[in-house]
Amino acid sequence: MNVVGIAQPDVTITLDLDGVIRDVTVSNTLSRQDVSAWIGRPWTETVADTGDRKVRRMVEDAVRRQVSAFRQVTQRFPSGLELLMEYTTIRLGEHGGLIAVGKSLQAVTELQSRLLSAQQEMEREFWKLRELETRYRLLFDNSSEAVVLLRAANLRILEANPAAVRALGLSPERQQGIAGRDFLNEVAGRERDLFQSMLRNVRDHGKAPGMMVHLGRDAEPWLIRASLMTAETGLMFLVQLAPVAVTHTASTPEAPAVSIEAILDQGPEGLAVLDAAGIVIQANTAFRRLMGLRDDELPEGRPITAWLQWTGEAPDPASQRRSAMATVLNPVGVASVEVIHVGPGDADNGLAVVIVRAAPRPEVASTDPLCEGMTHIVEQVGHRPLTELVSEGARRLEVHCLRAALQSAAGDPGSAAGRLGLSVEEFRARLARLDNAGDAGPGGNT
Repeated sequence: MNVVGIAQPDVTITLDLDGVIRDVTVSNTLSRQDVSAWIGRPWTETVADTGDRKVRRMVEDAVRRQVSAFRQVTQRFPSGLELLMEYTTIRLGEHGGLIAVGKSLQAVTELQSRLLSAQQEMEREFWKLRELETRYRLLFDNSSEAVVLLRAANLRILEANPAAVRALGLSPERQQGIAGRDFLNEVAGRERDLFQSMLRNVRDHGKAPGMMVHLGRDAEPWLIRASLMTAETGLMFLVQLAPVAVTHTASTPEAPAVSIEAILDQGPEGLAVLDAAGIVIQANTAFRRLMGLRDDELPEGRPITAWLQWTGEAPDPASQRRSAMATVLNPVGVASVEVIHVGPGDADNGLAVVIVRAAPRPEVASTDPLCEGMTHIVEQVGHRPLTELVSEGARRLEVHCLRAALQSAAGDPGSAAGRLGLSVEEFRARLARLDNAGDAGPGGNT
């Protein structure tokens, strides 16, 4: 007799040679199933209609050949439960009858069902990705905005849409050959360090202010912005290019074009170009001098408020034209600032031009009242208690700060209070107290 190893059968049925059930044993997983009603019935009556032929075949094979092949049948339990089972039938000697051992295929069926569902889901996701890729390709190729994808590791071009190819001064026929080119070679030499600095800020902080660069063999000006993206091949930069329109006015058609860089660099007044967020995109030499910057310091990429403090209402980027006054936050002097917004043709870019006119610092009196007061207090050491001297020093310092704030705010109590971190009511109360004490000095009455 051949030996067939069945690991932990779920159902073991003892049969006579005619296939009638004499005894049944079930595993622990089916222990709640009462199968005593099977005893005395043909095995063919306990399976689904399509399985009776398979059962008869297994009984006949076991009688003739000792062991039958494995066959799958649906076993019906008295409780109504139906399980897909895999049986084999073995003959127990010449007159010992038969034994059928079966294993439930429910777990296998569930795995097959899950596998089929997973395959279907993968197929659906595949077609979704294909659809998204098609949409992306249509948008990328047909967009009027110039877009370039750069490999973050070496700044080589991965892909560029037709608008970007035109921006770089290349013919459409060379679009396929643009991949792999070093994008830095397309940037004007003097602007490469600043461009790389902007990309480092994007990598480190996720974003950075845009800047104006000159690209291609014609060195056309473009407003450039970048963002960081993650792909299967690694990190890459998505670079967006927006043209900067420059209009030249000439008296005759033969008049030479005027360079905007020459105007910026040679103008007698400080000029700076800002984006909508107030970040400096480009500035001339006069602006850097008025802001007190060294020759190696570049204002590009920093907010205008790093050097200017508005003395009144700050300019509104949403309006077409606004002027404002500001103080330069360095020892150079006080500057008068006028902000002129670009006309409707460039409103989408939100660009603005700041014109800085230098004004002399007010003359400082040769005699400093605060220094004189402190000298007088020091002379009183030994003649007055320390607590009185400290109190007198604090009072004189308060007087000096209130006067200075009021003077720098051109007599405006609200602005002066803001400079000292006080509310207007508290500032007025302190002035009134000093008036009563005779210490307010000029401009103290409000």
